[in-house]
Amino acid sequence: MKKCIARFGHVYLKLVRQVQNEEKTLANMEISGFAKKIIKDKVLTFRFIDVGKFPPPIFLFVDFKFGYNLENLTYEKLDFGVNLDSHITLVGPNGAGENTMLKFMTGDWYH
Repeated sequence: MKKCIARFGHVYLKLVRQVQNEEKTLANMEISGFAKKIIKDKVLTFRFIDVGKFPPPIFLFVDFKFGYNLENLTYEKLDFGVNLDSHITLVGPNGAGENTMLKFMTGDWYH
């Protein structure tokens, strides 16, 4: 142990002093306005109450139609429902309306 302290003790003390000097320099820079004060991130805690089970389906689309014009409907005669236990994937080529369908499902379309 004495050998370890003799070998690394000086280096350790030198590093501690260097860190202390850096902290003082940063504090002076913050005071003079050269650096912004470091603000720690806030810790957020979420608590969700138990609302029980919702009867299925949560989302229900019956004969759903959507399009930006009447000649070219993006969705036509679409029927499906989503339960709480459902896992769904929206897949299609670029511009097929996956994001639009997701906006309809989340209610963001009307905002």
